Amino acid sequence: MGAKRILVTGFLAVLICLCLAAAAFAEVPAGDAAQARDAVSQQNDTVNTDTEESQMTSLLNQERTAQGLGSLSPDATLVKLARLKARDMVDNRYFDHNSPTYGSPFDMIKRFGVSYNYAGENLAMAGSVGSAHKALMESPGHRANILNKNYDRVGIGIAVTGGYRYCVQLFTGGQRETAVPGPGGTLPPPPQTQPQTSQPTDGKGGLTAEETLLVNLINQERQKAGAALLNPDAQLFKAARLKARDFVDNKYFSHTSPAYGPYRTMLTKFGINYVNAGENLAASYSASRAHAALMASPANKANIVNPGYQRVGIGIAVKGSYKYFVEMFVDAGVSMPPAGGGTQPPAQEPPKPPVINPGTEPGGGTAGTTVGLTADEQRMLNLVNSERAKMGLSALRANLKVTEVARLKAGEMIAKNYFSHTSPTYGSPFDMMKQFGVSYRYAGENLAGAPGTDIAHTNLMNSPGHRANILNGNYREVGIGIINGGPYGKMFVQMFIG
Repeated sequence: MGAKRILVTGFLAVLICLCLAAAAFAEVPAGDAAQARDAVSQQNDTVNTDTEESQMTSLLNQERTAQGLGSLSPDATLVKLARLKARDMVDNRYFDHNSPTYGSPFDMIKRFGVSYNYAGENLAMAGSVGSAHKALMESPGHRANILNKNYDRVGIGIAVTGGYRYCVQLFTGGQRETAVPGPGGTLPPPPQTQPQTSQPTDGKGGLTAEETLLVNLINQERQKAGAALLNPDAQLFKAARLKARDFVDNKYFSHTSPAYGPYRTMLTKFGINYVNAGENLAASYSASRAHAALMASPANKANIVNPGYQRVGIGIAVKGSYKYFVEMFVDAGVSMPPAGGGTQPPAQEPPKPPVINPGTEPGGGTAGTTVGLTADEQRMLNLVNSERAKMGLSALRANLKVTEVARLKAGEMIAKNYFSHTSPTYGSPFDMMKQFGVSYRYAGENLAGAPGTDIAHTNLMNSPGHRANILNGNYREVGIGIINGGPYGKMFVQMFIG
């Protein structure tokens, strides 16, 4: 019998679904990610993917019809792109919106000459079309794409390997007609446009018109929510502008920059002091449209109206008619200029692997009651089980083998300066657990970075995807690994099995 697992994952707040006019990503100390997966035992990869793609299209349209929405029309170009992306994930062994071959889904769509008003992408990895669809519909972000009234076309691509279906759903709205790519499926050459960065236009070396507009729009939302207005911060603007330009220069779209690392690391390198920080990313054609997309995303909106933030920096980079937007938020820490006053941050040695020692929660934690757990890990286990008790669920037992795996993952994220469910050493959390002899029918993983256990737990519970893992009735055991260090203060890994 195949081992079944369904995962709603989360890491900081990068949604594994893209929506609205372009992308609206958010990142908070432990945010709202939704990555739908279901795994089965090994089986023959020879399947009729055309039939399965049609089946998935029918399932999408059944959901839309039930909600009184118009059906999505299959689009030949979008189908070709979705198939290329699915095969690319299989061939290059990744599971992400950003392809090492094609870049972001929006880059890929535009390079095939597709013009649109709205676009989005859902990804799923599953043992069957039905289980992939079910997992996607149970994830708020993916469900929102499927039921988005602005979309009218769809392309489904499925590639199969090892019994897994890698499923790609590409949605557009307001699309103009395009030619279908040839049988080779090769990309046209990239547009020969010179990347540009927005320059100050107020005559005082200050903010551009669009940067000013975004600051005003953000503060209008905060005023409605009863939060104090944000102050523009020169160092944050410098960092945000460099990050936006970095998107264009290095052809990626992520909270982790190949040049500067995770955004919190970037803030630290620029001498910006903070306790809590957040970042919103969007790609669109105008500031107002990007803002609307961000406000439609719960995690991005939470950053915009967060009462704890006091300063903001905006960066905008332009490539042709396309614009990349970066919003950086921090609390009341004192902003310091980077060393030497230059535009580049000073070099920083990569963090060394941590030593795993029992720790205590700031404020006087005590030794745990489960032998083998640190005080921090016991504290988080108690918090998790308290939440489950409120919902009438059984308490999770600490699994020390899984705890060791979780600690290894947390330590590796610090040592190798990444924050992702996919480890460069061990692969997915499921691959990693299997390598260490952990068996299960259901499994899931939550990741968080925060200065303290209580803060991490609160942020996880405020995120629907992470909360769903914590309150999943199928789980019976958990491994919690907490390591001091990294850009967030502490790294948290929760691995659930059932």
